[in-house]
Amino acid sequence: MLIAHLALEAPEHFGGDDVDALFGADIALAKWEDPRATDPAFLAACVLRASGLDEAERRAADARLTGTRAKKANPVDRAFSAARGRAASMFNLVLSALDMRGGAHAASLSVVFEEMPSARVAPDLVSHALARAACVSAGDDAGAGALLAAARRAAGAPAERAANTPSPLTRDASLRVVYEDAHVVAVSKPAGVLTHEPRGAGPKKHAPKKKARDGDAVSSALARAYGAGGLSAVGAHVSGPGIVHRLDRPTTGVLLVAKTDEAHLSLVARWFQRRVRKTYLALTERHPGDVDARRLKTERAREGRAAAPVDGKPARSDWRVLETFEGDESAQHTFALVEVRPLTGRKHQIRQHMGLELRAPLVLDPLYRNGQPSFGLPRRAEEALETPGAGTGTARSKKKAKPGNALFLHARSIELEHPITGEALVLEDPPPPAFEAVLEALRKEK
Repeated sequence: MLIAHLALEAPEHFGGDDVDALFGADIALAKWEDPRATDPAFLAACVLRASGLDEAERRAADARLTGTRAKKANPVDRAFSAARGRAASMFNLVLSALDMRGGAHAASLSVVFEEMPSARVAPDLVSHALARAACVSAGDDAGAGALLAAARRAAGAPAERAANTPSPLTRDASLRVVYEDAHVVAVSKPAGVLTHEPRGAGPKKHAPKKKARDGDAVSSALARAYGAGGLSAVGAHVSGPGIVHRLDRPTTGVLLVAKTDEAHLSLVARWFQRRVRKTYLALTERHPGDVDARRLKTERAREGRAAAPVDGKPARSDWRVLETFEGDESAQHTFALVEVRPLTGRKHQIRQHMGLELRAPLVLDPLYRNGQPSFGLPRRAEEALETPGAGTGTARSKKKAKPGNALFLHARSIELEHPITGEALVLEDPPPPAFEAVLEALRKEK
């Protein structure tokens, strides 16, 4: 919607079929060579019109004057709330564009501290992170400090943070450390475990340093391990101390956590701008695209890109088949080991793209099957799951996972620049024993 509105202002730049405009409004706006592209007042006016917030606010004001507002479930109030949410998202795209183009940190500060409050849109964690990134790039220490302080206030965190406490996490066998330094820690998330407690639930109260139990969120285990001051606080009100991104409960793999507020804000900006390269391993029922290949009588594709909306938002995933396991001559019981690199980060994106778009649902996935029944794993692979010690990647690995609690989806690696030093980081985590055991069993079935 923001790009559509900007196309009215500058059709020569935004009116074409630029793939960046379709994939990222911030990329398209960052490339716009026009003085208005860094004018906070102009950008804010565009956001208010494109989001419909101006019109929604006018209708709400009219309803108040005429006394037509109902006490509950008022359509005018709902429309105003929805428009404000759209405006918040668009303001973040504007802030991302200002950071991308460089040299626009003053405009970023104006958007966060003047234009957004004037529009009654509260800057969120992403807003503060993107504006701070622009200030850091420009060497504006005062601006970066002001945005860090604002993010702490918004989270209800103390203005000054205590130094990080020594980490006892490496002595906790329930969460294996993949990488750790003074600013971040990466852990291997087990299957069947939430990344963070449901919003409002708060961390579970256990004795300090107690090992995580089945179903205990990673955020709770981390909070116990590091204690007060050991993890970032700027996002604690959203997803728990230090939590920057999430993995679904059934998904295993590397999870990156911020120990300092500065690192947290830097990582949030990188994630929003799609500057983090994530690689997953997925074991699927059927080879991706087999349904279409058989219908069109074409050769199987070994790699490709799934580009289909998820929850109404653009989403893309690059995929490549690493290994195929044929079940019989008709290839009706084919399994495939697929490497997937999501270019966007929508909820359940890989599961939806593999199961609904490519007609190759993940093994054990009960949701995204496009009406295709599961033909189940071969007996040898089932036995591998039941072998004591193979486990499913859960904290208690001697039991076979309940359906839906574990999937054959593993976050194998994260590649990014270090949030403080800028050095290249490659964080890798091998698949859990159950994943490897099933792969070995499938190889023996060939």
